[in-house]
Amino acid sequence: MKIAKITFLTALLPLIIFFGNSCAPQKNRDGSFISKTYHNMTARYNGYFNANYKLDQVYNGIEDGQEDDFSQEVIDLYVHNDQEQTSSYSSDLQTVIKKSSRVIKMHKYSKWADDCYFLVGQSHYLKGNYNSAQKTFQYISSNYDVRQRKIDRKKRRRLEKKQKRKKEKERKQARRASKRKGNFFYELFNKDEEEKNGNEQPGDEMSVEEKAQKEKKIAKMRRTPFHFLRHKPIRYRAMVWLVKSYVQQEKFSEAQSVLTVLKSDEDFPYRLNGELRKAQAYYNIEREDYEDAIRPLRLAIEYTNKRKDKARLYYVLAQLYENTSSLSLAFQTYQKVLDHNPPYEMAFNAKMAMANLSGEDPRLATGNLEQQLKDMLDDDKNIEYFDQIYYALAELALKNNNEQKAINYLNKSIRSSKDNDQQKAKSYLKIADLQFKDGEYSKAQPYYDSTLTVLNQKHERYSDIRQRNSILKNVVDKQEIISEQDSLLRIASMAEDEREEYVQDLIEKKREQRKKEQQEKQASKLAKQGDDQGQKGPQGGKWYFYNQNAKSSGYNAFAQKWGDRKLEDNWRRSTKSGFSSSGDKTEGAGEDTLAAGEGGDELSKEKMLAQIPTSQEEQQQSKQKMINAYYELGTIYKNELENQQKALATFDELDSKFKGYNIEPKVFYQLYLLHGKAGNSSKQKTYKQRILNKYPESKYAKIIRDPGYFKKQEQKQQKVKDYYANSYTIYKQQYYDSTIQRCVMADSLFKLDSLAPRFRLLKAYAQGQKGDFTAYQTTLKQFTRDYPDHSLRKHVEDLLFYVREYNKDTTVKQEKPEMKYELDTAATEEEAVTVQFNYNPGTEHYFILSFKTDTIQANKLINQLSDFNSRNYSLKPLKVKSVISNKSANIIMVRTFKNQQDAMKYYNLFMNQEDVFENTSRESLNISVISQQNMKTLIQKGGTGQYQKFFVDRYPIQKEQKEK
Repeated sequence: MKIAKITFLTALLPLIIFFGNSCAPQKNRDGSFISKTYHNMTARYNGYFNANYKLDQVYNGIEDGQEDDFSQEVIDLYVHNDQEQTSSYSSDLQTVIKKSSRVIKMHKYSKWADDCYFLVGQSHYLKGNYNSAQKTFQYISSNYDVRQRKIDRKKRRRLEKKQKRKKEKERKQARRASKRKGNFFYELFNKDEEEKNGNEQPGDEMSVEEKAQKEKKIAKMRRTPFHFLRHKPIRYRAMVWLVKSYVQQEKFSEAQSVLTVLKSDEDFPYRLNGELRKAQAYYNIEREDYEDAIRPLRLAIEYTNKRKDKARLYYVLAQLYENTSSLSLAFQTYQKVLDHNPPYEMAFNAKMAMANLSGEDPRLATGNLEQQLKDMLDDDKNIEYFDQIYYALAELALKNNNEQKAINYLNKSIRSSKDNDQQKAKSYLKIADLQFKDGEYSKAQPYYDSTLTVLNQKHERYSDIRQRNSILKNVVDKQEIISEQDSLLRIASMAEDEREEYVQDLIEKKREQRKKEQQEKQASKLAKQGDDQGQKGPQGGKWYFYNQNAKSSGYNAFAQKWGDRKLEDNWRRSTKSGFSSSGDKTEGAGEDTLAAGEGGDELSKEKMLAQIPTSQEEQQQSKQKMINAYYELGTIYKNELENQQKALATFDELDSKFKGYNIEPKVFYQLYLLHGKAGNSSKQKTYKQRILNKYPESKYAKIIRDPGYFKKQEQKQQKVKDYYANSYTIYKQQYYDSTIQRCVMADSLFKLDSLAPRFRLLKAYAQGQKGDFTAYQTTLKQFTRDYPDHSLRKHVEDLLFYVREYNKDTTVKQEKPEMKYELDTAATEEEAVTVQFNYNPGTEHYFILSFKTDTIQANKLINQLSDFNSRNYSLKPLKVKSVISNKSANIIMVRTFKNQQDAMKYYNLFMNQEDVFENTSRESLNISVISQQNMKTLIQKGGTGQYQKFFVDRYPIQKEQKEK
C-alpha cells in the first residue's frame, strides 16, 4: 500500500512542477496553452467574479432604492443615473475598481482583462466621474478591437461559405425535382427565395417589429453551435456606455459619432441591439428631441425580455407620446405599462396619467373621471398617494372653471402629503400661482414661502419663485404697516374711557384664545401618547406612520424646531392674517400688535395703552408711516408686479385719505402717468392741472410744461462736468493753487448736487499736495460733516487718521497719505469662485445696478429709475425689475434692449444725468449693461465684482465715465 502511494506521488511530482512553472505571471502574451488557461480561469473565477458580484449588488441596491420623480416630463431612462442615490455606494464602487485593477495587473493578457476594464468604467460612471469613465471606455474600444474582429470575420466567412454550399445543393435538388414533376416546385422555390430576400424598395421603411425580427433571424444564422461557451468581447458594450458618458457630459456631437459607427458596424452583436437602441433614445431625450427618441425606444422594447424593464420603457415611451401631443398613443402605451405588472407606484402614476389624458381628450375617457379618482381615495393602498389624487381632482376642477373647488382640493393635497416634497411643492405652487393670477398677493405670498421650504433648489422656477416671494413679502409688510397704523389711529380716536374698555375686552378675548390653544395642545399631546402606547404597528415597517419609533422621533424633532403648533394652513407664518384687495388691509392687525405687548408674552393693559399714539406728534408719525407705506406699495404694484390697476387704486386711496402730505407732488405725478396709460384722459388732465396749480416750481411741473426740460438739465450738468474735468486736469498738472481756486468758485458758478463732494475732495487733495496739512485736515473734516452718508466717507476718514498719526510724532517717519482719486468702484469683496462671462454684443442686453442688500433701499432706486424711463423713454416699453442674486447682492434690471449698442446709449444717457438718484451716491453702485446669457450666469453663480471688471474691459464706455 505504501509502495503504491509512493509510486503515485512520484508519478504526480513532474505534473505538479510543470503546472507550478506554467502558473507564474506571464510578461509575454505568447504563453503555453496551460499558462493561458490558468490566467483566463484565475482572472474569471477569482478577481473578476468577486468584482462583478460586488457591482451586481450595487445595481440591485440602486434599483431597490430608486424613487422616481413622476412629475418630470420624462422619468430617467436608466435607474442608475440618479447621482444622489449612487453616491452612497462610493466605497463599494471603489472596491470594484481595486479588485478589477488587481486582475488587470496580474493577468494582463487574459481574455477577461477587457471585462475588468469595463467594470472599472462602469464604477467611474456610477460615481459620477464621467470623464474618467469616458477615458476607460475609449481605451477598451481602441485596444480590444483588431484581433477579435479578425477572428470573428474568419469564422463568419467560413459560415457563409458553408451556407452558400448548402443553398447551391438545395437549388440543384429543386431543379432535378422540377424536371420530373413539372415547374410547380421550381416556381414555389423561387417564390420562397424572393420572400426570403425581400421585395422592399429602397425608399420603404420597415416597421419596428419587422426590423427586430429580421435582425433576430440574421443573428440566429450567424450563431455557432457552441456560442454560449465562448467568451464574449466587451468592446461593443463599452462603446454603448461611451455614448452614455458623452451624453452625461453634454458632448452630444461625440455621442452622435459613436452611435453612427455602431449602427453601421456589420459585426455589432444582436444581443446588444436593445442596449444600443436604448442609448440612442437616451441621447435624443437628453437633447429634448422627443420625436426622434420614439422609434429607437420602440426598438429597445422589442429587444427587451424582462417584464419589469419593459414596463419602465413603456412608461417613458408613453411620456414621449404625451409630450409630442400623441394623446391616444400615450393612453394606449400607459395601458401597456399596466399590462406588464410594474411596481405599484409606477402603476398608480400610469393610472393618474391616463386620468389626466381622459380629462384633456374626452374621447379617451372610459367613465366618469371625477368619480374614478374619488374611488381611488377609497382604496387603502393609495393612502400615501392621496396628495397626487387630490391634485388630479384639482386639475379637473380647473378645467371645469371651478377655481375655489380646485383650491380646496389642493389644500387637501397638502394636508395629506406625508413625505412627498415634490408633490407638496407642486400643490403649494399651484395655489400660489392661482392667487397671484387673481391679484390676491397677500394670500399668494405664504404659499410661495411654503413652496420654497420644500422645493428642490435645482427646479427651473426656483429663482423666479424666490424673487416673487421677496416682492410679495414686501407687499405684505407694507399692507401690515398700513393696517396696523390705521387700527392704532382708530383706537386713539376713541374717548379715554371707551379706549380702556376696548383694550380690556381685547385682553379678555386674547386670554380666551390662549386658553383654547393650550387645551388643543394638551389634547394633541395626549392623542400622541395614546398612539405610542395603544397602536402596535410593525416597528420596522417601511411606511412612516406604522413605525412608532419614527413617529416619536419626528414629533420630537418638529417640537424642538417649531414648538407645539396647531394643525392649520400657513402654520410657518407668525402672522397669518388675510388682506382684502386694493389696500388689502387686515382687520385687527393693530389689535394683534397691542395684544402681543412690547415683549410679546404678557397681556399688559399698561403696555398696550402705551403703544397707542395719543399725542399729536405720535399721530403725525403714525400717519407718515402710512403715507410712505402707501407710496411704496403703489410703486411695487406699478413697477415690479406690473399691475397698473392696483397701483392706480393704491395711489387714489392715498390721495383721498390724506391732504397736504409731504410727497403729494410725487403722488400726483404717478396718478398723472397711470391715468395716461389707462386711457383716462380727463383724469390725467385733472392731475396735470393739480401739479401745475399747486406745485408750479416742482420738477414734475417743469417736466409737464417742457418736455425738453431734462435735456436742458443735461446740458447744465455737462457744463459742470466739463468744469470739473478741467479742474482735475489742472490738478494732475500740479497747478494746485489754480485747482483750489476753481473748486471754491464752483459753489458760486453752479448749483452743485452730486458733484459737490468731488469738488470738496479735489480741493483737499490740492491742499495736501501743497503741504498745507492744516487746511487739508480742515477740508476733510468738513467733508465728513457735510456728507455723512457719502460712499467716500470711509476713504476720507482713513486719510484723516493718517494725518493725525503723522502729526503725533514728527520724529518718526510716517507714510504720506496717498493723494489718489481714481478709486475702484467695483465690488471689493473677494469672490472665491471665478465666473466666466462671454462677450456677445449682438444679443439682447439689460441695464443693471448691483449693490449690497443691506446698504440701499431697492424700492427707491426702482421708483427713480422708472421716473427716468418715463422722462426719456416714454415710447419704449422698458421694464424695471428687482433680482436677488445668490451672493447676498441685489440687482435692479432695466430690460430689454435689442443689442449692446442700444443698451450703451441708455447707459451713457443715464451716466450723464446726475440727478437720477436722490440721496444715493453712485459710488455705492455697480452700474453696467449685460447680455441675456451673462445675466443668467450672474444670477446663478454671482460675481458682480468680476462682471464689473469684465464690463469695463470689454464695453465702449465714454472716457470721462471711466475717470470717475
